[in-house]
Amino acid sequence: MNNNQLFLKSLLTVGLTISSPQNTLLSSSKITSINGNYLTTNNQVKSTRLLNNNAYSLDRLKMNITKLNTFKSFQNNWDGYYGDKINNETILFTEHILKNLTIQPQVFPTNRGTIQIEKYFNDSNFYEVEINGNEVFIYAMKGENEIEKSMEKEEIINFINSLYA
Repeated sequence: MNNNQLFLKSLLTVGLTISSPQNTLLSSSKITSINGNYLTTNNQVKSTRLLNNNAYSLDRLKMNITKLNTFKSFQNNWDGYYGDKINNETILFTEHILKNLTIQPQVFPTNRGTIQIEKYFNDSNFYEVEINGNEVFIYAMKGENEIEKSMEKEEIINFINSLYA
């Protein structure tokens, strides 16, 4: 199961509604089932395929924000493996980062009560950022340059956007 399918399955599990403008792939719909890369919403099959992975997409941002909002309902042991609850400060700061990025990454909750955002362009160009309230840790590769360090909240957005240049 790919990451997109896992995300959609998580939405199905919590019975969420996805809303987006009329001219997009998804309109306001209750997710009822998932089959491969397609989902059924209100008895209509809709594709979950989005724009080119490297294109800015308001729909991708909306999906990431919807995904973040699901994390608010997580309690301790949310994953069945003693996963820690994700605090609201971490969710709000992650949302702030996402709203200020040129290209939308993938977003994942971690077992440690943190949120990881990541974007893979290829094997030598990617970043992974782990966010925990006021703490931000980044691991990135750009060509032959490897970066692994903690960052201040104020510098993370500019740093991530610089990786797209």
